[in-house]
Amino acid sequence: MHLLLGDLQDPCCLAVRTRLEAGNYPTRIIANPLAHPWRLAWLLDNEQCASQLVRDEEAPVLDDHIAGVLVRSTGWIDPVGWQPDDLTYMHTETQAALLAWLWSLACPVVNRYSPAIWYQPQLPLLT
Repeated sequence: MHLLLGDLQDPCCLAVRTRLEAGNYPTRIIANPLAHPWRLAWLLDNEQCASQLVRDEEAPVLDDHIAGVLVRSTGWIDPVGWQPDDLTYMHTETQAALLAWLWSLACPVVNRYSPAIWYQPQLPLLT
């Protein structure tokens, strides 16, 4: 399974999905693996690291079933109902968790953001 993290209408994600599926590689476009309807279960300790993505009644996507990831977005959270400070905090925490999870995967991750983006926020994303 190849995961494409981005908007469901993103032309790049759609083009990559078309090419992968033409080669019989299953793909999933996921807007945000850390937001509804997705749930990420991640076990991380000194001895092992394992995760699974679950959506409703579908079979879970285990980390060892992920052949590659393309990152086009760090996820979006619907701002409706959030206080500005809480939304900012939630975005920051979600992005940090996504960054850590992507670095824990054994598969290739294309366009994975550097941790420096979170530690030095004055850096532009295109570094």
